[in-house]
Amino acid sequence: MGTIYIMGLGPGNPDWISMAVYNRIIGEGPHFLRTSEHGAVEIFENNNIPYESFDRFYEDSDSFEEVYGKIVEKLISAAEYGDVNYYVPGDPHVAEKTVIMLMEANVKTEVLSGISFIEPVLKAVGKDSVSGLVFLNGEGLSSLDLDIHRDLLITQIYNQHLLSELKLALSEIYGDEYYVMAVHSAGTVKESMQRITVTDLDREVIAGHETAIFVPVMPKDKKIYDMRDVLEIMMRLRAPGGCPWDIEQTHSSIRNSLIEEAYELVQTIDEDNIEAMVEELGDYLLQWVFHLLIGYENGEFYPIDVTTVLADKLIYRHPHVFLQKKVANTTDVGYNWDKLKYGRQNIHRFIDKLNSIPALPSTMVAQKIIHKCASIDFIWDGPEGPAEKVKEELLELEQALINGDEFEMEKELGDILFSVCSLAYMLGIDPELALTSTNRKFIGRFEIMDRLAHNGGKELETLSREQLEELWQRAKELE
Repeated sequence: MGTIYIMGLGPGNPDWISMAVYNRIIGEGPHFLRTSEHGAVEIFENNNIPYESFDRFYEDSDSFEEVYGKIVEKLISAAEYGDVNYYVPGDPHVAEKTVIMLMEANVKTEVLSGISFIEPVLKAVGKDSVSGLVFLNGEGLSSLDLDIHRDLLITQIYNQHLLSELKLALSEIYGDEYYVMAVHSAGTVKESMQRITVTDLDREVIAGHETAIFVPVMPKDKKIYDMRDVLEIMMRLRAPGGCPWDIEQTHSSIRNSLIEEAYELVQTIDEDNIEAMVEELGDYLLQWVFHLLIGYENGEFYPIDVTTVLADKLIYRHPHVFLQKKVANTTDVGYNWDKLKYGRQNIHRFIDKLNSIPALPSTMVAQKIIHKCASIDFIWDGPEGPAEKVKEELLELEQALINGDEFEMEKELGDILFSVCSLAYMLGIDPELALTSTNRKFIGRFEIMDRLAHNGGKELETLSREQLEELWQRAKELE
């Protein structure tokens, strides 16, 4: 088995190739190039040195992973007969997936470095990397990879499709009018640069194998903020000299705020009000950040603990996704979720499952109790059963009213509510949402009543019960 010599051809100017690499080029082959789309290829052609390019793999493969796999397989196969020379653009240690794969394989490799394209690109855009530079591969890049707090250098943007995908990702975070720079053939005589808005990126830039996109750090007077900004703002508010109210808050003092914000968010979902949902999601996120920072400041946990526990839970409870375990349908997914959850919590008996239901609003707790009982077939055959039970419980409440027994009244009223929840479960209706809808309908009628009273020169507070009832009936007709 021979050695695979992995060599960097530099950014594109043949004069920038190291003497060590040049000596191997003019020496004994075989010579393999990841791509022939590079200025240094003229050394091979001017000296009539035969080489094999892997450009064809990019045309014949369905994914980049397949391309890289074919390249590595070809190189390892060739190395069985002796030493192999493999040339890549720039420096082998910068943005070269095949190099990583070769070094992880059980083969002998030797790397001869070259000048990467990073330095020429930074020179072209007039930037210094001392304040931080994030280097990204444009293949498969998403908005999650972008960091507005750092300069970004994005490579492997060699066709218009990748350029369009990059445009969409940048637009999602930076907006359409943010200026970026497209640098072509950096460090060569053909070097050029375009300063362009995100929206025009795929309209005015022709992507090639020597194209890189530079995205400047978001300026301090920015109009957008990410999660890091939110955390830093809240840390400033809770720091000495910050906001006295924010500083005083504890887990307990803002407990109710968490519940209230959750309900306000739910309301925007029910109303399908996307603009309001964005605002309420922010308010709910604030509560999450508040508790996160309070816990961190108290030495109770680190922020990374929260995200790690969450990610671990999601992975553990979705083996059908992350471990390729097969499930037939969503029912199987739900069953596996509960099974894994209870296993990790060391809950095995049915009564323990009931006792593990969290302190949610009572109608939601009732629904969970009924759902768990249904899992062991302790459930009505149809909605007729709980409907009759509601009638039965109403009669018992009437008797408690006749007897004037307040304790029995409360007990029977609870039985009625639970029976109504059972009926809702059998009908596939969420009682919490149903009651919320009725509450809004009730308020809506009073809005009509208020308008009718106001048109008559009166206020609702001044009307008699009979007058209010009359307005109520009119409101029902008008709604």
